[in-house]
Amino acid sequence: MTNNATFENVSLRMIDLAKGIAMVLYRMGMIENLYFFNSGIIPIENVNEISILSFSKGGGTCFNTVINNIKSTGNNSVIVTDGYDGCQEYTKQAFFVGVGGTRFDYYGNESAFSIYKKNKQCVAYNSETSKFDYV
Repeated sequence: MTNNATFENVSLRMIDLAKGIAMVLYRMGMIENLYFFNSGIIPIENVNEISILSFSKGGGTCFNTVINNIKSTGNNSVIVTDGYDGCQEYTKQAFFVGVGGTRFDYYGNESAFSIYKKNKQCVAYNSETSKFDYV
């Protein structure tokens, strides 16, 4: 998540937006486990404002690794992403939130995103309406 995008005429780094969403979910008491991901899964052991806001790794995305982690934990999960990767793994426990122009397309191989889209498990931010839309 190294890209920037404009939200309501303000340029934001995608990682900062993801942290903001995580912070809102944390303050609502909706986070049981928190993981950031780049080329691997990074569990946040002590979830609090400091651990969310101070996270600093970035770059690389592997949705198959994320989905396999969700399958192994058995937890319903929200994945906040700029969506620049393919995904061949499917689970009904994953829900994708796209930011920064996310289309949830496949890259080179058949993608499970067609199943996620069909089952309404993908939303993306629409900068024209300032709302999240199912894709």
